[in-house]
Amino acid sequence: MENTQHDDPTFPKVLLFITTHFSPAHQAHLQKCWPHSIAKSKLLQRSDIFVFSTGPVNQTLIESVFSRNRIFVHEEPNPGYHQGAILGLKLAGEYGWFDNYDWVIRSNPDVIIKNETEILNNLLDPDIDGIFMNCYTPPSVRLHTDWSAFRPRALPQNPFTSSIVYAEEAFTEDMQPILESKKFAWLPFSYTDSPGSCRVVGDVVVHLHKFPDCEAEIDEPSIMIKTRSMFFMEKILFEVYADKIFSIEWCNFFRPDIHPELLEVSLQQLVFHFVTCQEDHLGDKLGQHYGRYALANAAELPYSMTCGDESTNRPYQSILAILQVDISQSGPSPTDAFGETYNALEVCNSGSVPDGNNPVGVDLVSDIIRQDMWRVVEADEANNGLFEPDDAVIHIQLGGSLYSSSGQHEHDALIPHRSYSLLIEQATLERGPILSISIIITFLEGSDLNEDMDERSILVAHNLYKHLEETFPDANVTMYSTHIEPASRAYSRLVRAKKVSICGPATFCTFPVLGNRDAIGYILNGENYTLNPWSVRAAYKYENINIFSAPALGNAYIEGLSNHDLLVWLNHQNPSIGYVSIRDNPLMRYH
Repeated sequence: MENTQHDDPTFPKVLLFITTHFSPAHQAHLQKCWPHSIAKSKLLQRSDIFVFSTGPVNQTLIESVFSRNRIFVHEEPNPGYHQGAILGLKLAGEYGWFDNYDWVIRSNPDVIIKNETEILNNLLDPDIDGIFMNCYTPPSVRLHTDWSAFRPRALPQNPFTSSIVYAEEAFTEDMQPILESKKFAWLPFSYTDSPGSCRVVGDVVVHLHKFPDCEAEIDEPSIMIKTRSMFFMEKILFEVYADKIFSIEWCNFFRPDIHPELLEVSLQQLVFHFVTCQEDHLGDKLGQHYGRYALANAAELPYSMTCGDESTNRPYQSILAILQVDISQSGPSPTDAFGETYNALEVCNSGSVPDGNNPVGVDLVSDIIRQDMWRVVEADEANNGLFEPDDAVIHIQLGGSLYSSSGQHEHDALIPHRSYSLLIEQATLERGPILSISIIITFLEGSDLNEDMDERSILVAHNLYKHLEETFPDANVTMYSTHIEPASRAYSRLVRAKKVSICGPATFCTFPVLGNRDAIGYILNGENYTLNPWSVRAAYKYENINIFSAPALGNAYIEGLSNHDLLVWLNHQNPSIGYVSIRDNPLMRYH
């Protein structure tokens, strides 16, 4: 194939390789979003178009959208989600579809170019052979398949031969010659829609997964423009808007070797804004917030965290709303458990700015966290009334956390019931009799959460309740759920526990347990679970906070168990063996 679309000899020959299963959503994006993007893009106007589809193609639609382009269409039976994404490149390598092009841009139909300036600069740079987006934080690399660009000549002939079954990992392996040569650029001013995910958003391209107003999304002023505008007005740096968790690599401002274009930006303030104040994935959101708080303090910059309109019926009870902060001066320098202070680059290198669900380094601002947890208590009691704290408070996370969304083991798990009762028994030795125990249940909800999952959650909760009643017959055991009480009351119960406050496998409870200044605090060892690893270092700072280990039954394994087998494990697994990740047979571990 040869590109004949333009007559400018200095402009590279570009093939836009669109992979799709031609779903109704993809068709809608092509019809409603692409014309506006093409009208604004010299690159799209001058590229050849190759549509690779694992579903029947509407040829009329393709010809209408790309009426000014040379078009190629190839259909194949759908081999499955990841295999479908991989198959297009495999066949392109086998049949030489990319051979006569200077550049290939791989894109999904729901990924739209917003600002092509930086893309064109890289395409015209002879020292750049690839433009990629990283799902992870360097040095870890997992390339997006949403959008990427590469020079075919920089790869061996028929390069797409990876045997890996996951699309992003396979593409990363295929691109190793370019990655190893260092002749590539990360897509500038771009980030992921949630940490560790592979959906690209930002100034250059955006994955319009929920199909918003395309023209408004494409025409929205870029962070580059907003940054310079705000700097000109001597005001702010820029804002990050978060739907669930929204991660932009703020550390790039302190790593000019990665993004030298950011050297011209003089930061005045760090601003972090959540679109809503809702409390889904609350622990992860707080990790995002406090990681950025640490960075702002280290950079000696004022910091602001705000959240948008609350859509729940109890907006005043939202923990994110309570914790909003807008300070005019920088806070105290972040310090670790040994009193060492950190500058901005050291905070970034320590991983303090969150990466996925692992906001390591949040311990650097743990004193602020402790103060903030009492802000939550004060607001909760003002809004919901006073309550009598219990001697012991346990938090467990159920619902969607009992099921793997990816089919692989994630951070969520269950630990034996005996792990909790052993900790309470230890607290009895140190603090005296335990006469009241609260079990706080939160439900991690997912789009596929169904009635059977709720039934299993109720079964697990009641079984733990029964275990504690039998183990501590003199104690009054009570269960509370964030489906009934606001999350602020759950936090208050953990912060104000009189003798012991216990956080199991969850990000939700780490913050309030850390905020308890009087009771013994127990936090599950996050380093073992790659969950809240910063909590281990935070515990070193405070005499009353302790880390404990326990066998962990991973959620992908839980999903395959009968209710009977699950309850047998919860009631009979020996918790004293310390940390063991239970992921395959045999179910019980004794050493």
